[in-house]
Amino acid sequence: MEGEILSENENDSSTNLNYYEKNISKIIKLFNSAKINELIEIFDNCPEDNEEEQINKFQKSILKKNVSQAVQFIMALFQASNSTINNLRHLKRKKNSLFCFIKWLERSNSSIKSSTEKIITEAINFLITELDSFTDIILIKLCNHIIEAIKKKKDICPQLFDIIPPILQIISADKVIKNDTDNSSYKNEFISSLLELEWDKNISIHIISMFKDISLNKNQIELVSENIINRFDILDISELPSAIYQLLLITKKGNKNSIIIGIINYFCKLEEANADNSEKYKNIKQIEGTVILQICLGMNLDHSLGLQFIKYMKETKTSKLTKFNISLLLSMAKIHRYEDMIFDYLKSTIFKCFKDNLKIEKSVWLNEYYPFKILDISELMLSIVKDSTIGNEQIIQSMVKLGFILVDTMTLMNAPFSKQVDKIPSKNEEKNPYNCTCDLGIHILYKLFKLHDIVRMSILDEIMSRILSKSSSIFKILELFEKIIKKCSNATIPYHNKILECIDYISPLSSSMAEMLFNAIIPIVNNNMNFKNTVLLNLRKRLYNKENNSRQNALIGFIVLLKSQCDMIKNLESEDIQSAKNSKMLIYEILGNIRRCFKQQPEIRLKLYEYLLTMIDEYENIVPSIFEIVYNQFKNYLGESDGNLVLKLSSCTEGSDEPYIIEPLSYLLSVLTKSMSVMVRTENLNVYSKLFEKSRELISHLITSITELEVDAFGINTTSDSSDTGLVNLNDLYIFLLLGCQEALMEYVYRVGGYSVESAQSIMSINKRHNDLLKMIKDKRKKSGNNLDSSIFSLMFLSDIVDFIFSNDESNFQRAMDIYKSNPDFIQYLINVINSRLNNQFNEVMPHCVEDVRQYAIIGRSLLYTFFENQDFSKPIIDLTNKITRSQFSYILDCLIIMVKIIVKNYPEKLNEFMILITGNQNDSNLIYDITLQFKGMVDLLISNEISMNSQAISILDCIGKFFDLSLYDSNQKNVIKDWLLEVCINSNVEDSSLAKSLITQLFKFSDNDYENELFFKVAKISLFIIEPILDGDDDESFSFDMKIINKKTYTSIVMTLFGNLNEILDEVDWCIEQIKIWISRKKAEEKESLKEQMKTFEKQLYKKMKYVILTLNVIEQAKLKGSLVENCLKLLSKTYKVLSSFLKLKLRDYKLIDPEYVEMMNSVSSSLTQDLYEFIFYRQKEDVNEANESSKKNKKGGNYKQKTRIVRESKLVPNLIYLVEIYERYLIQVTKKTGVNFLSVVKRSISRDFRIQIDQINNQGNEGDMEEGMEEEEEEDEDMIKKKIKVEVKKKKKFFFL
Repeated sequence: MEGEILSENENDSSTNLNYYEKNISKIIKLFNSAKINELIEIFDNCPEDNEEEQINKFQKSILKKNVSQAVQFIMALFQASNSTINNLRHLKRKKNSLFCFIKWLERSNSSIKSSTEKIITEAINFLITELDSFTDIILIKLCNHIIEAIKKKKDICPQLFDIIPPILQIISADKVIKNDTDNSSYKNEFISSLLELEWDKNISIHIISMFKDISLNKNQIELVSENIINRFDILDISELPSAIYQLLLITKKGNKNSIIIGIINYFCKLEEANADNSEKYKNIKQIEGTVILQICLGMNLDHSLGLQFIKYMKETKTSKLTKFNISLLLSMAKIHRYEDMIFDYLKSTIFKCFKDNLKIEKSVWLNEYYPFKILDISELMLSIVKDSTIGNEQIIQSMVKLGFILVDTMTLMNAPFSKQVDKIPSKNEEKNPYNCTCDLGIHILYKLFKLHDIVRMSILDEIMSRILSKSSSIFKILELFEKIIKKCSNATIPYHNKILECIDYISPLSSSMAEMLFNAIIPIVNNNMNFKNTVLLNLRKRLYNKENNSRQNALIGFIVLLKSQCDMIKNLESEDIQSAKNSKMLIYEILGNIRRCFKQQPEIRLKLYEYLLTMIDEYENIVPSIFEIVYNQFKNYLGESDGNLVLKLSSCTEGSDEPYIIEPLSYLLSVLTKSMSVMVRTENLNVYSKLFEKSRELISHLITSITELEVDAFGINTTSDSSDTGLVNLNDLYIFLLLGCQEALMEYVYRVGGYSVESAQSIMSINKRHNDLLKMIKDKRKKSGNNLDSSIFSLMFLSDIVDFIFSNDESNFQRAMDIYKSNPDFIQYLINVINSRLNNQFNEVMPHCVEDVRQYAIIGRSLLYTFFENQDFSKPIIDLTNKITRSQFSYILDCLIIMVKIIVKNYPEKLNEFMILITGNQNDSNLIYDITLQFKGMVDLLISNEISMNSQAISILDCIGKFFDLSLYDSNQKNVIKDWLLEVCINSNVEDSSLAKSLITQLFKFSDNDYENELFFKVAKISLFIIEPILDGDDDESFSFDMKIINKKTYTSIVMTLFGNLNEILDEVDWCIEQIKIWISRKKAEEKESLKEQMKTFEKQLYKKMKYVILTLNVIEQAKLKGSLVENCLKLLSKTYKVLSSFLKLKLRDYKLIDPEYVEMMNSVSSSLTQDLYEFIFYRQKEDVNEANESSKKNKKGGNYKQKTRIVRESKLVPNLIYLVEIYERYLIQVTKKTGVNFLSVVKRSISRDFRIQIDQINNQGNEGDMEEGMEEEEEEDEDMIKKKIKVEVKKKKKFFFL
């Protein structure tokens, strides 16, 4: 073979290039056969003179023609150049081939076909194994060559960057072995040079990927990661996931926190910048979804990444709550390790956002001065749900969990340790963070159900499980259930069978829960025949269930279905005959089932009668059917007595020793008479005309019997022996039933007879008997404490008859009006019933609805017209100096005020409409303010010494406060009311502590953010004079301002109110300091600069508020406080020093500018507050000893014991307060050193802090007298506690506390 090669060499001696071209196939063949010696011989036999040039030419040529052959040639050349013989020539040959190949890779990316990429990768991998054979100089030159190519933006093949990491590793390793310092920092130079260059988009990802394979130190990692993140804007948005994936791999080397935060901040900025560009925003969200998945994958592999991010979010509070961050958290929540931490964080953060927003909303001064942007957490969370349709699908399941967590936990937190209330929540619930958080959870779940079919079944499953278990959040869950069915009707169609399961769960539910459940499924019942039939079948079965609750809930289901069908008929168009026919058929079927309820238990029948009473006026078409059902039931309780028609009351009760009602006859009669009155009014007798006439005749006879016969005819024993308890109780039940029947008949006569004289006379006749029965039971009711008189008068009847009696129409029906007015007892009874009904509705004992507002207005208008001159609240026309008329007027005024309270509490949007209806002033734009001015005059009258109706005055003041809370006054109107309140407090010598507290509370409320008058300070100063100062001479200072409302009888409640307001101010200031800290921690210099002036104003307001808190507390601590005032004062002082320490810590973080107001505030603390504090503590310790000794001398059991327990409570507060003072002074010294401002110039340095409670003095006479064994043991235990906890010796006789 050697001969063949030699002969070929001789024949081709004219040129080496022809030699390589002719022998390329043999070279490749030898390479593939791994015949290294033959390869060496072929390459070594090539003349050395022009070898470099010829190899370069041949290699360039073959790379253009056939990359596969070229790669094999290069690999063969390297294998043939590894011999130790002729090493220099071999190294030179390899270097030339390497650089030739690298140069080709630098410019040939666009010409490389996809089929050859694998071959190039093999070549690179081969070359990497050969790098050890090159010197560092060659390798450095190679790296510089690549840097130059990047700089010139050549068409670089990405695989080229795979060779750089091993090169840098070899160079670094060689320097370590040789201990050579020359060029030892080449890696730093290379990295710095590479990062300074502008990268072409085509190679950016590959360069980023390259860094993960390079060994980097901490500084290099920080430099590289920061540079890569800064280049994200240059990359195409579609390449971001790849870049981030590579960057996340770099986190294995370190700097995890900075890399994660850098990625997060970039996407937050990107999101914010493109929020208005819908198309680009959609693309960003899709990319974000991929990025979040990659980050979560990295966090799953490296848990420290996730923990760092959660820690970062907690540290930044709410400043980093963005869509991307929350989406990332929700995606992380799918990892079990992070689930609980993330949901707890999100729950608490959402709650805090609502709490903060409500704090700002309710505070006048925060609304005016708060400089930061308010985060709308509801909008943020719901926008994340919306975005889940365009790229964030991985958060859906976590969002469902979060939604239910918000609903469940916040409902539980809203009423800790309280019993579950069985009533449907008002739609106008008081706005608080708990309700807002619950509502957000409901909205999230509703939106998810609407947008994503994948979670609908799981949401329904969760809803069903909470209904079945009667969870604490069941009312909110039912609210969600109803919202889903009503607003997502099409989406729920595939799940009707699942929804139908809820009917199986109604047995354990309360009546309110069952009503909400049936109202929720009504839309499906009305549109799905099979669903409706199944529900009806289920309800029929449950109507005969052995469980009472199941039967009652079945009745509720039938009533709700009945109402829904009646509503459908009302709303159907006249052409839709078939639908109306179907609804009527269902109505008759339901009424047939309801008829069976008359054989049920009394409570179920009572529930039925109550529902029927509410339906009669609203659904007139079904009244004849109701009449027919009820009439047949009522006939069973009619009998005869001496030829007269009477009620068989004995049939309505059972039991002898403890009798009880088995038929609520008064409600049954009320349903019958009310349905008859509606049939008369509408002339809708249907097919029951004969039955109706018969019924009317029976009712007429019954009225005659009630008015003419004695009560004995009805089985009532007027001479029963009080010793026979069973007989007395039975007699009382008979009276109770007959009273209700009389009221039902009075309402019937009024409804049928209208305003006629005969009707009025008949009503008065019944009322006479009614009064007789009330007198019989009045004394017994007082003794037993039972309120048996629950009137069944409807609100509509009460409003109508009151309006008629007090009507200003003098020409029509005057005789009937005179009959009513000539019976003051009847009028008083009506007013009492109205008052009781309104109070029950206000306290949620009785139900109410928005339609009742009109009835309130009718009653209010009538009372206002009758009892006030020119319908002005400030001008009553009753002689209020007369005890009887004053009592009547108090009921009337209570009615008017309670109506306003009900509307403010439940229907605030109807308040203006209500005021227009009762006053008739439709064109008055300041109606509420005008009413307030009238209230003002009324309060002046009520608190006068001649009248003294304090409870009514308090109610009116409460209404004015509610108007303020609803923001119904402008600034000028607030000032007028504030000036009036201040005048009242100054000039009124009120001795009622409740009234004084109400006046001062409203004055503080209307004086919010008004410190020019120094109101708190003035109230404290006057209180100091009333209570007496600790040190003699403190009251020598002249003080021109006075408030007669502050006196010996009222100062305690006023000072406690003052403490409450100061506590609220301290809470606000502390919260504001926290917000400023968050703002300072941000790294956005431009944002800080833009808010600089606003921040300065805001901080000055904080200093101003704290100044008056300090001045006020300084005055209060000089007084000889007693009782609960001492404990509250100590708590407030502790809180004050805690807030002051927060001020100082804040200044340590940002101490460049010290405002004069800040210096003044701190100096006032050191010069007065702290010094007087110790006098206050010394005084209280002496008083504790004296009071304990006096209590012991009185020889009363438990006197000394009570005194000790109070001292134990105070003993916990005093050391804590001293500790907080020391902490404050510690920070004061630090601020002095750091700022150069001398805050210590006014500090008194000779304060002795010795505190010892003399136990011996307290207990000298503690054991005198004969005490019971149990009390002695308790006192011994308390003495031990006192010796351990009260013996506080803070012996720090030092000049100052330096730390």
